[in-house]
Formats: sequence, structure tokens, C-alpha cells
Amino acid sequence: MYDRTSLEYEEGLAVKDRLTQSMVEQDDRIADCRKKLAQADEALAAVIKEYEAETARFTGGDVLEQAQVSNPWFTQRYNREREKLFGYAMRLNKEFVISSNRCRDNFVTLSHYWGLRQGDEGERITFHEEDKENMLPALFQTLFLLVPVISSTFASVGSLLRDIRKTGVIGTLVVDEAGQAQPQMALGALFRSRRAVIVGDPKQVEPVVTDDLLLLRKAYTDDVLRPYKRKTLSVQGFADGMNRFGTYLDNGSDYPDWTGCPLLVHRRCISPMYDISNEISYKRDHEAADQASEACAGREVYLRELSVDPGEREGKRQ
Repeated sequence: MYDRTSLEYEEGLAVKDRLTQSMVEQDDRIADCRKKLAQADEALAAVIKEYEAETARFTGGDVLEQAQVSNPWFTQRYNREREKLFGYAMRLNKEFVISSNRCRDNFVTLSHYWGLRQGDEGERITFHEEDKENMLPALFQTLFLLVPVISSTFASVGSLLRDIRKTGVIGTLVVDEAGQAQPQMALGALFRSRRAVIVGDPKQVEPVVTDDLLLLRKAYTDDVLRPYKRKTLSVQGFADGMNRFGTYLDNGSDYPDWTGCPLLVHRRCISPMYDISNEISYKRDHEAADQASEACAGREVYLRELSVDPGEREGKRQ
């Protein structure tokens, strides 16, 4: 009888110890959860403070000027995280290119195609037209893994891409100085691209047209070709016409120019060159970057207006 009671007592003590240990563990977990919750509250408070500081700059009387030198969707903390992500992506891309035998083979084939490497007997290797059409999209896309940005001109891009006859081979096409390029010059590159970023200044040099304008006007009699008669027609003008977001810029007539996504912060010239061009060409619509407040320095550019789309514009003109 005594042995049985003693055994039950020992078992009771063991159960009590286990329950006590479990309570201690639960208390530790609760304390850890409270610590994490406090850290999350602090992080949330910092985000709210950062957000309020960002939005406060767009509630004053100079909201248009602030909008031109800022981007309300990007904060310093957000940009740091983007930079980290880009760094990780570049490291992953590097390891993939180095370890891939297929990438190496494609680079060798591309060098043969360009004539940078010769065959076993010292001769230049020639490819069948069908082979070139089938292999070049993969070769160029492999090249973009190694060289993300390739610069060319409209005068030479036709030769560079002449054997690529499929759409969507190029990821993003960036057309710079688009206000100086005739629309037909960009067709081939646009055809081969999935998306395009058109950047230009409609107030700068017009496209250089060497063809007989009178002959072109007589040839373009169809309604579909009527927009192509103007000498000032450019890639930038067509992109602006397709852009739903933008603003009107005064051109001295009753019909102001529609400009898509205008970037009105000037970062290149200083006074007096900047002041003269801003007065003559831009009606003082531009903002000099060095005149921006210190808090906004180095930020992205935001749009002045997101108001009227081209459909409404055409309706108003009529």
C-alpha cells in the first residue's frame, strides 16, 4: 500500500514538473511574441511617419513644383530595397551565365555569325537563311543576359537586326531623342520589341527630312496616310498622340501641343543658358533641378497633370 502511494506521489510530482515547464515555455513564447509585436509596432510607426512626411509635401500651395522634383510612390527605404533586389538579381544572372553550357555555345555561334570567329580552316562560316531566322532570337536573348543594354542608331539597327524576323525578340526598346526621328525609322525595331519607352523633346530639333515634301504630299492621298504629310512628324509625336496621360504645352496658336508624360525638371544646363531656353521654348514651364528644395534633391520626376486623354482632346478641337 505504501509503495503504491509513493509511486502515485512521484508520478504526480512528474506531472507537476512537466506542467510547470510547459507554463514556463508558454510564458517565454508569449514574451517573444510581445517583443516581436512591439518591433512590428515600431516598424509600422516608422513607415507611417515616413509616409506622412512624403505626402505632407503635396498638400501645400507649391504642390505642382514639388510634384515635378519628387515621386510620391518612392521613398528612400523603398529605393534601398529595390537596390538590394537588383543586386541579388545580378548575382543570380552572373551565376547562371557562368555555369550554363548553352550560354557559352550561343556566344560562340553568335561570334561566328558576326564574323568575330572563324571556322576550323580559317574561313568565315555562313549560315542558311532558315537557320539564321530560327537561331538569332535565342542568340540575341542570350546576349542580353550578358549585356543588358545594347546601343545603336536607326541608321544601323536595320543591319543589326536584319535577320530577326520574329516579334518580341527584344524585351524593351528605348528610343532617345525621339523628337528628331521620323516615324518610319522606328518601325523595324518596334516590330521586334515587346514594349517601348519613347523619350524626346518636342521643343527641340525637328526630324531631318531629305525627301521631296511636295511629292510625299501628293503620294499620301489616303485618309490613313494623311497624318504622315507633316514635316514635323516624329516618333515622339506619335507616342504623345497615343499617350492617355499628359498635358498641353503652349505653341503660340489656338491649338496647344499635347505632350505625353511631360518631364519638366531640367538637370543639364545652368544659367544663363537654362533661363534663355526656358523663356523662349518652354514658356518658363521647366523647373531647374538645382533650384529644388534639399529634401527633394535626387528624387524621381512626377507628372504635372494626368487629366485629358487624346480622345477628349480631339473632341474639344472639333
